[in-house]
Amino acid sequence: HASVNAQATETVSKASTTTTVGINGGTLTATVAPVAPGAGVPTGTVTFTVGGITAGTGTLSSGVATFTGTPVGNSAVSASFSGDGSFLASSGNRSSIPPTVVAHVTSNATKTLAGWYNAPVRVSFTCTPTTAPIVNCPATQTLSRNGGHQSVTETVTATDGGTTTVTKSGINIDKVKPTLAVKRKGTKLSCHAIDGLSGLKSCRITRRNRDHDGIRTVSWTAVARDHAGNSRTKHGKFSYILG
Repeated sequence: HASVNAQATETVSKASTTTTVGINGGTLTATVAPVAPGAGVPTGTVTFTVGGITAGTGTLSSGVATFTGTPVGNSAVSASFSGDGSFLASSGNRSSIPPTVVAHVTSNATKTLAGWYNAPVRVSFTCTPTTAPIVNCPATQTLSRNGGHQSVTETVTATDGGTTTVTKSGINIDKVKPTLAVKRKGTKLSCHAIDGLSGLKSCRITRRNRDHDGIRTVSWTAVARDHAGNSRTKHGKFSYILG
């Protein structure tokens, strides 16, 4: 009797993988892991792409590959695992979303309808992370100098390179009172004022008469106001014979 040996061949399929991208400044990280029921540690290389352009490659060690270059800023980053003898290729990507930054303007003085403050102005910031923690949120800045159209600009950076630049402009500060002069011609008074920064809003004189024994005494108050809410006041009096 002849004997026949049969040899069976079993094909083992490669396991699927997932690739996860990490960004920390100029260092890119790709973590390649098997998809269940696959098990083991993938080996091989990973190619990193920044903004659609190949940046470099990294070799997997314990399932992690890194590449260090320049900070990626707000560019999208992708990583492609080429596969090995036991694991299938995979890729992952991550878009660096810039952090959210809001500037707040406060002052001990109320902003006038004309858009001016007559006290120092504080500009503070609220920073909210998105795809990565924020490296630093700017400190509050205080503007004390007189002048119009002042601004504050700050840039906030996240650990994945995402950046946001915020500008708070149109800050007008006038802490100087207007100049004031009162001129008299006979019994008439005229108000003269100048404000070279926010501009003169009003110059008014109020007068109060008091008559006694044929003599009129006029007490007057002059007030000049500018568009920042500053005011200067002068008082005076004079008398004349009623006729």
